[in-house]
Amino acid sequence: MKIKKYLVYTENHARGGANKYLIDFINALPDFEIKLISNYGGIYPDEIAQIKKSFSYQQYNIVGFHLKPFFNNNGFLSNLLNKLFRKFFSVLSFFYNIVFFIIILTKIKPDCVHIFNGGLPGGISCLSLAIASRLLKIKNIMTLLSVPLLKNNHFILKFYGYIALKSSNYFIVNSKAIKKELIYEHNVPDSKITIIYNGLDSNQCGNQNRFQNYIFERFGCTLNKNEKIITCVGRFDELKGQKFLISAIEKLKNQECKYKVIFVGKGPLLNDIIKYTNELQLQDIVWFIEYYPYTIYDVLENSDIFVFPTLHEGFSYALLEAMKSNCAIIATNICGNVEAIDDNITGVCVNPMSPDEIALKLSLYLTSNKLIEKHSKASLEKFKNLFTIKIFEKNVVKFIINMR
Repeated sequence: MKIKKYLVYTENHARGGANKYLIDFINALPDFEIKLISNYGGIYPDEIAQIKKSFSYQQYNIVGFHLKPFFNNNGFLSNLLNKLFRKFFSVLSFFYNIVFFIIILTKIKPDCVHIFNGGLPGGISCLSLAIASRLLKIKNIMTLLSVPLLKNNHFILKFYGYIALKSSNYFIVNSKAIKKELIYEHNVPDSKITIIYNGLDSNQCGNQNRFQNYIFERFGCTLNKNEKIITCVGRFDELKGQKFLISAIEKLKNQECKYKVIFVGKGPLLNDIIKYTNELQLQDIVWFIEYYPYTIYDVLENSDIFVFPTLHEGFSYALLEAMKSNCAIIATNICGNVEAIDDNITGVCVNPMSPDEIALKLSLYLTSNKLIEKHSKASLEKFKNLFTIKIFEKNVVKFIINMR
């Protein structure tokens, strides 16, 4: 397949790894005529600025799937009507978007359509675009960065997802767990799926002194060299599992080894987690940084231990950042985590929702500098061998060549 015009689409609504993956992928593409489109606000201006390739960008008012309630009364009848209207308009918007994308594709005339979807079902308009491109006989690629959850969804979403999967010519995923799910749960042929792991710039680094100065200005004290620094980075929501780390810290209150715990991130559960921390009287050893204005490597390069208690994940940039920053890592044994962390080699793995296990692994690290050094050195070496941006770019080019 000869490619000249390459169309990229996302319906993303939040910052994070999905857009970073998209940007890195575009930067790795050969010299195509690149057309990038999204819903309004799908990609932030500072993210757009990171694209190094020549491209054009257009935003569209894509019909949203997340509809506000039509009736504000909380009674049984209002709730029932809201559900019925949501179902009706979700079906209407799904098929409207197919027609909308057929018109767009007819105008742009791309040789290939690349759809970046967070998961499955993910962005519903992404599914509509897969179907529209198939109807026009345009080759398409669906990138999925989270384990598909179709089987747990309403039958309408299952139907959308099924049709979109059948309409996609190629799939790019960033973990073996996602590939396995597509093959065994959704009957996608192995030959259609390519794994391209996330990549990070191995030359990017932090400024330890800058973070230490920030801590002094923010908290009125300095990082003590005799204290271990435990860090957790991520959005505060149910799936990130920060509450289990707080519970684990509570179990270590009487630990003789001195340490501080630093959370970096914001989200809907931030205030609840802070309240829970205060209830356990951990506020003296647990610090919260909602927004750090500089690179996260400032924080990680001051850290000894990185804890990743997430309950659901594809393949996380946060883990790679910790590996690159020479941290000892504790991560839940789910999905892409176990592809990055080899248990007792490049870090340690724990079961999800297990504060007892997290506390045990923290205790091992807090009492053994040699173990921290051994695991952090091994994880840095694995990062260099598998997860640099140069390796990512080579894999993108290889995929494009094989596709063509």
